[in-house]
Amino acid sequence: MRKLLFPLAWINGLLLLIRHTLFDLKLLSQKRVAIKTVGVGNLALGGTGKSVVVDYLLEQFKKTTRLAVLSRGYKRKSKGYIQAQQNATAALIGDEPFQFHKKHPEVIVAVCEKRIVGIQHLMALENAPSVVILDDVMQHRWLAIDKLIMTTTYDNLYTRDALFPVGALRDRKKEAQRAAIVLITKCPKQMTLEQTEHIKKSINSKQNQAVFFTSIDYASKIIGYSKTINLKELKGITILVVTGIADPRPLCTFLEETQVKFDHLAFPDHHSFSDRNVKKIENHQAKLILTTEKDFGRLSPKLPNAPLFYLPIKLSFLFKKEEELFTHEIKAFFED
Repeated sequence: MRKLLFPLAWINGLLLLIRHTLFDLKLLSQKRVAIKTVGVGNLALGGTGKSVVVDYLLEQFKKTTRLAVLSRGYKRKSKGYIQAQQNATAALIGDEPFQFHKKHPEVIVAVCEKRIVGIQHLMALENAPSVVILDDVMQHRWLAIDKLIMTTTYDNLYTRDALFPVGALRDRKKEAQRAAIVLITKCPKQMTLEQTEHIKKSINSKQNQAVFFTSIDYASKIIGYSKTINLKELKGITILVVTGIADPRPLCTFLEETQVKFDHLAFPDHHSFSDRNVKKIENHQAKLILTTEKDFGRLSPKLPNAPLFYLPIKLSFLFKKEEELFTHEIKAFFED
């Protein structure tokens, strides 16, 4: 099948080459804006942990920097520029922006299909941000990004992948060179320094390109509408896990290691749960339904009376020294 799809991948690569060459030769112009921008993106179709990185940046710097998050609001039921307000929903602004808004209410969260238009709206605010974090902008070259952070997963490095439809890459491997920082995400926690050096050599990073290794930390408690439950209390019952993310395997592995018994209903990434989907979930008659924080924003309005909970996650650096170097580089950029 991969051999049959190769011509399509070759055509895709040719079109990408033409597009990037036009930008590199300045025949297509990038717009620079009078505000600092940090972009978080990847080369793959999804599931590399971009939103966890954005969440980390917000958590680390929101107290010292006037921040805004700008996203296109993938699969939202609206159009144009929208700034998240108190009555925002996942349907209105998208599941990931909604997650940022609920978790970091002091941060400006906005969505707009055209990032330049979105930036202009943010700059016009009376209390305008000093830094805008742009989510999923690896392929968006119309706007010049000051500092680009690229994510790629440990078990599917972009260097080992191929262009869609043969592989999962939506852009050329060479475009990784545009990133100032490369984060290897979802790494096993027992990785050694020797293993990280081997990966650095395999991706052939640029001399001035920083490469860091991260994993996902899962919370010990799950959060519901009005209460939290320790994961240890779930032993002895079988729960229902509902996911609408690109790669639910790390979550399932964690639950298995925590000895939580579960049935799993898996839906596609950013899935819009239909009435039929909701009925299927309700028919399971589970004592407890567990989902991701991103999915919780889409599921909770449709399951207001269900025992629905989500498991918080956060980005974790494998080595303390690397976290210090990463935060120092970002802080220096913010304060420059």
